[in-house]
Amino acid sequence: MIARKQSRLFYFTRKGHALNIPVTLQAGDTITWRDTLIAYPPSDGWILKYALAGNNPISITSTASGNDHLFNLAPAVTTTWTPGKYQYQAFVTRGTEQYTVETGQTEVLRNFRLQGAGYDVRSHNQKMLDAIKATELGRATKEESQYTIGSGINQRSLSRLSPEELYTWRKHYEEEVKIEAQRTLIEQGKSPGNTIKIQF
Repeated sequence: MIARKQSRLFYFTRKGHALNIPVTLQAGDTITWRDTLIAYPPSDGWILKYALAGNNPISITSTASGNDHLFNLAPAVTTTWTPGKYQYQAFVTRGTEQYTVETGQTEVLRNFRLQGAGYDVRSHNQKMLDAIKATELGRATKEESQYTIGSGINQRSLSRLSPEELYTWRKHYEEEVKIEAQRTLIEQGKSPGNTIKIQF
């Protein structure tokens, strides 16, 4: 059984609903969604906002649409966003009052329409796996041989790892790449083929 868990923490002290910010936000697209908070309706002067923390801070503010908080983000806005994973806080404001109503995670996807030639689409895990395999075969480029594994005083370049260490790390990154591939299939609504637990 595939377990998918979305990281969200709720702070409802009064009656309300989970929010609808997308799990992924495509930079360069028009992005629209609406949230309903029974305890904090626009008709009572409440404004819903999102503060995203990640590669570059992102602030998103709603407009009133009946009893809903409407978000309608133009491409000119989303094009400026830096891709990557973001933690968000959703909060409502009215005058001097502010209350957090939800926290969670979303991801800004890269806008390939602005991407120049030569962009490497491989994930970090795939790059590491390819570099390790090339090192084992003695075919690593200078750049690949300088890839580092570990942190702090234990950080070493691939060229300094023993055959046994390279094998261990290759198996690690093979598993990570497999998980990435299965996650992609799940997000596309396809069967990943094998049973695996994936945490989002």
